[in-house]
Amino acid sequence: MSNLLLFLLLLACLGISASWIAENPGEVVIHWGDWRIDTSLALIFGAVLAASLAFIITYSILAKILNLPSAWSQNRSLKSYKNGLTELTWTVASLAASDIATAERHAKKAQKLLGNSPMTLLLFAQISRHQGDEGRTQHLLEEMLEHKETEYLAARMLSESAHKQEMLPRALALAQRAQSASPHDGDAVVALVSLNVKMQQWQKALDAVNSAGRKAGMSSGERSHLRGVILLAEALSLAEDEHDETALAIAKKSLKYLPDFCAH
Repeated sequence: MSNLLLFLLLLACLGISASWIAENPGEVVIHWGDWRIDTSLALIFGAVLAASLAFIITYSILAKILNLPSAWSQNRSLKSYKNGLTELTWTVASLAASDIATAERHAKKAQKLLGNSPMTLLLFAQISRHQGDEGRTQHLLEEMLEHKETEYLAARMLSESAHKQEMLPRALALAQRAQSASPHDGDAVVALVSLNVKMQQWQKALDAVNSAGRKAGMSSGERSHLRGVILLAEALSLAEDEHDETALAIAKKSLKYLPDFCAH
């Protein structure tokens, strides 16, 4: 729109100038060495206008020629991107149909077109998991940790794997990273609390409920229930170690958060 207005303004200026020159034709005398040139102002104006138009046209043509490599590269990149998205779609559809061989074939094509994007890493991790290749799955999940888009999912999956292998400190560190990456996810809070309880870090478990639980949008009832479960687990642990009085005191405290537990 602005270019059109500018063009119309230019035409108006040219029209006014041409009208003024027509009313005031005048004469122009040019001395150049031994030469004398007699001409009219209208002819000079026309020559300047023609030269300007020639310059603009030449400049536009040269600009287009010089921009051809860049435009070709952009078109090629856009085509690769579109083809890559198509291959990703085929991969997801094949995974949904449990056709792992086809999924892997399309995932490789997508990787060739898009590189090691977060999405291709995620799909390869899912394929490796279906194939039972735990080593490759772990490696791909570690790579996914370095991408913000897949950090949460990778941290959760790696934490669960470490938990199963009883590598509790690593599982806890990854659970904390998952909760930081997605502070509004209640499941991440529950996983963090569960690991702290298993490691008998009672206060850290309570702190996770108090701070992370609010961020995750957990209701006061849900947070209260978790506090009760943590205190009850602590009481049972103390009872096993024969700290009966302390265990009884904490168990009574837990019942304030678990009112339904008394009825059973």
